[in-house]
Formats: sequence, structure tokens, C-alpha cells
Amino acid sequence: MCSNFKCVPSCGQCGIGANCKSVSNHRAVCECPKGYIGSPYTECRPECYGDSDCPAGRPACFYGICKNTCDGACGIGADCNLRGLTPVCSCPRDMTGDPFVRCRPFTKEDLCEPNPCGTNAICVPGHDNTGRERPVCNCLPGHTGNPLSHCSRGECLSNNECPDHRACINYQCVDPCIGKCATGASCQAKAHLAVCRCPQGQTGDALVSCRQARTFPVAKYH
Repeated sequence: MCSNFKCVPSCGQCGIGANCKSVSNHRAVCECPKGYIGSPYTECRPECYGDSDCPAGRPACFYGICKNTCDGACGIGADCNLRGLTPVCSCPRDMTGDPFVRCRPFTKEDLCEPNPCGTNAICVPGHDNTGRERPVCNCLPGHTGNPLSHCSRGECLSNNECPDHRACINYQCVDPCIGKCATGASCQAKAHLAVCRCPQGQTGDALVSCRQARTFPVAKYH
């Protein structure tokens, strides 16, 4: 192009920091480099020189470009919140999973993962008094104790593991007579069972109630 009666490169029309893309009819087609802002015919400059130059939605300055550090930082379906410039990933309240990989809808089976119960206890999905889902801990069959902390193997699993005068109740060999007979009735443990009898001179159901037997005078005829 002719400038001040001299032939000079047409690309000299481009501003500071601009690229000369092409020349047509002595006119330069100028553009700012990617990530730069400004007029390609006056001056192109980086969007930022530091974090303080960036807006709240894109607070981090990377090589002259303001970016949101949450972009691409978290897994599928995860929420991302900035703590300063650090992205913090988390799954939404109704979802679970690895927030850096993928969040998925919560299922009742997730209540027991990881297992919140004690040793020798199993976890099953259940509900609390208000109907809300929660994990329920139970001791393994044949075990007793606090399922939230520790369950120990019981003394027995069946009557066959107890002496003849004991019964296997709640995995313990205990006296089968306890609480089985009526008040005042006698009890004898036999073959792991409670055998109840009303005392001599009384009658009734020894499991329910014993009462004094009624006697009637014998009539004499002459």
C-alpha cells in the first residue's frame, strides 16, 4: 500500500498485538489472537493479566484468559462450587457416587454402603418412626449383642445344644419355667419345656390360674 508517497507493507495497518490474516486490494484483514480482546486495527491485549482482572463468574486468569475453574473439574451430574479459586465437587442431596466421576440417583441399597453396623451384624434398608428410609442393623443368626457395635455368638442355636432342663431362648440356655406358669403353680423343666401343675388341693389351668378346690359334704342316709 502507498503511505506518505511510499510503498509500505499493507499489514502495517494492523494494531499492536494483532495478526494480519490476509491482504485484499491493499487492505489488510487483521484479527486479534484467540483469547485477546480489543480492536485488531489499534491494539489487541490479553483479557487479563491477573485474577483481579477477571469477573466473578470466571475468576481465574490462565494465560491471559479468564476462566471458571469449575469447567470440566467435576464428574457427570455433580455440583461444583468455588472456594476461592478451588473447585469443590459434590453430589446433589438426592444422589450419590464419586463426584469426580459420576453422580447417580440414590437407592435404598446405598443406605448400607458402607456398612454402618457393628461386627457380626448385617445391615438391611428400613424405615424410622417417621417413615424415612434408614439403615437397620441386626445381629447375625445365632448371635446376640448390640448390632450397632458388636454381636457375639450365642450359647445355643437350638434346644439340642442345651441341657434337658434348659431351653434355647434368644440364643441362650435358660430355665424354660420363667414366666410360663400361673401364679402359685409349680413348674418342672423337662425335655426343654415347662411343665406346670397346680398345687395339691387346687384346681384350674396351671398356665392361667389355680384356685382352691371346692369340697362338698357327703350326705349320710339312715
